[in-house]
Amino acid sequence: MDGLQQNDEQAKQKETPNCEVRKSTRVRTTRPQSTGYAALEEILNKEDEAEAEKISTTSATPKVTLKRRPYKPREPKQTARRSTGGMAPRKIVEPRVPKLTARKSCGGMVPRKIVEPEGNHSSKKKTIPVCKFPSAVGGNPHAKRPKLLNADEKENQELCIGIDLGTSFSCVGVYHNGKVEIVANEHNHRITPSCLSFNNGATFVGEVAKNLMDTNPLSTIFDAKRLIGRRFSDSTLPNDQKYWPFKVVQSAEGQANVQFDLNGTCTTYTPGTVTTIILEKMKETAEAYLGEKVTNAVIAVPAHFTDFQRQAIKNAGISAGLNVLRVQNETSAAAMAYGLEKKFAEVKNVLIYDLGGGFLDVSVISIKGGIFQVEGTANDSHLGGEDFDIQLVDDLAKKLKKEQGKDLSSNRHAMRRLRTACEGAKRTLSHLTEATIEILSLCEGFDFYAPVTRSYFETLCFDLFHRTLEPVEKALIDAKMDKKEISEIVLVGGSTRIPKLQELLQQFFDGKELNKSLHHGEAVACGAAAQAALLSGYSLEAAKDFHLFEASSHSFGIEIVEGVMSTFIERNSRIPAKQTKIFTTKIQNQSSVLIQVYEGEGAMTRENSLLGKFILSGIYPAKRGLPRIEITFEIDANGMLTVTAADKSTEGRENKISQSINGGVNRVMEGKISDAGKMKLVLCENHPPLPTQILSQKSSSSSTGASRTDPILID
Repeated sequence: MDGLQQNDEQAKQKETPNCEVRKSTRVRTTRPQSTGYAALEEILNKEDEAEAEKISTTSATPKVTLKRRPYKPREPKQTARRSTGGMAPRKIVEPRVPKLTARKSCGGMVPRKIVEPEGNHSSKKKTIPVCKFPSAVGGNPHAKRPKLLNADEKENQELCIGIDLGTSFSCVGVYHNGKVEIVANEHNHRITPSCLSFNNGATFVGEVAKNLMDTNPLSTIFDAKRLIGRRFSDSTLPNDQKYWPFKVVQSAEGQANVQFDLNGTCTTYTPGTVTTIILEKMKETAEAYLGEKVTNAVIAVPAHFTDFQRQAIKNAGISAGLNVLRVQNETSAAAMAYGLEKKFAEVKNVLIYDLGGGFLDVSVISIKGGIFQVEGTANDSHLGGEDFDIQLVDDLAKKLKKEQGKDLSSNRHAMRRLRTACEGAKRTLSHLTEATIEILSLCEGFDFYAPVTRSYFETLCFDLFHRTLEPVEKALIDAKMDKKEISEIVLVGGSTRIPKLQELLQQFFDGKELNKSLHHGEAVACGAAAQAALLSGYSLEAAKDFHLFEASSHSFGIEIVEGVMSTFIERNSRIPAKQTKIFTTKIQNQSSVLIQVYEGEGAMTRENSLLGKFILSGIYPAKRGLPRIEITFEIDANGMLTVTAADKSTEGRENKISQSINGGVNRVMEGKISDAGKMKLVLCENHPPLPTQILSQKSSSSSTGASRTDPILID
């Protein structure tokens, strides 16, 4: 202890460095074992004898030996009741156990008997099941016991849930008894880490998996949401891999997959498989709370997610045993949680600022009564709380290498432990002005110590913090609004708790107060659960006149000659949307066309993302420019894109193909297209006549001597 006090005094006298590596000098001490009640009694008797001797020497009274009565553990008290014949002992009353109710016995729920109170003269005994996770109901003061549906409600309406599938944490809400409740997991937490770990042949999801990150990093997977829909050639992927303990490998289709160690075996999972396991966990949490099986669900995803990413999330939900009613935008779900019960009489422009662990989404939504209209949306698909963690990890690792010569880049265990400590320091700095990062035996038996101040963290992430304002400006431009027209700025997402971000956002809106009324981690799940209730047929009093009009977050089109992008559905168009255009062929007697679907805002297809491609064959052979190829783009309420192509050149005959484009549809591989250049489409300026009309025109022109011109083509 003297040595520790000297170290503390020395630390106060001189300035503490940014980071320090100290040799571990911990000494283990053994605690004396307890020898029981006899030893305690002997010690007490010796103390009494010493006290008696002191008394005898200081007074004339004779020596008195003080002896304490033997120590015995306290016996449980017995209650007694008064009777005419004296005191008669009564049976000891057991402590009262909280009673938990559920709908029916299923999956690990054990019935027990409930004794009627004395005032109730009913002779029947009721038997109810005990919830599988008592902490999710009885232990959480915020979680309330659901009211059982009556027979008519059970028959006509199914239970439904809303899931916020986050990068770092996920949350699930249920709708019953006319309101939404967030369900706590078995650890009594209302948000669950979005990670899974494999250890000793068992699979752990959530809290346990997060705790295993430091000790079992090679078999722990997280950040799966950031990998969904990303190709292995993505320019940002190599930098992300430096901070992941697992490996990212390329699939046969060019997508990014996760490779990890499973009981000594190298195993590969797709991001969709990891997402399925997490959704299964959220489904089980809701079922344990409700006591019944749940199938209907609405899953919330970032507003900027592409068609392929939305389809992957929907497929993961189906694999998890869910009936995915809708894939909803997170910002729209948060807007529902904010304004569903407010019923604004006048139009109120609300800016939803959603900054989570991996993404930033900003949407401007106008609300009047029950009408919710998305006016504009913008995003940063690679900016979130985890990027702030990486900035801190990078800086500390560089200082450690420069000052102490310790390189952590090749040590995955050390990098994972450092990142976990930096994440905790970042959370602490949201409430305090200083935090301490201390890791025992980080590398080669050395302990790591580094104090981190809020000002140092804000300086380190200065560029990233200012990047968060760019989507705000873009969303206002798309909505054609000035920042003075915004009525409320609603914060959603865990990273919005950072004080510097709140300060920058408030300065951008000229000191306007920010709305922090929604829970940063639960708001999206609340809105998704309310949407699920509406789609399941529940009659919500607050949503009596509710209508939500989403907007497309990207532009969609096809490639025509010379790589030009022919756009069908513009960005920020109201969805559901449907658009049809007429095309024609480029060469003589062309019998098939290659349709390549792109997503993006560029004028050329090379600037955009290829979603999918397919071939429309069997076109009626005709002169260049005569066939009529009708192509239709349709986006449903889930944001899913369907492309339909039809050859309407022949009277009474239609060659049609409809394809749901989800980024993985590549019916035609590049290697199999030997004459891809001969299968291009050309946009018609004027609709060409049908072949039957051409024949009639030929006969009339031959009789009148008039000449016929071909339709104008944009080549």
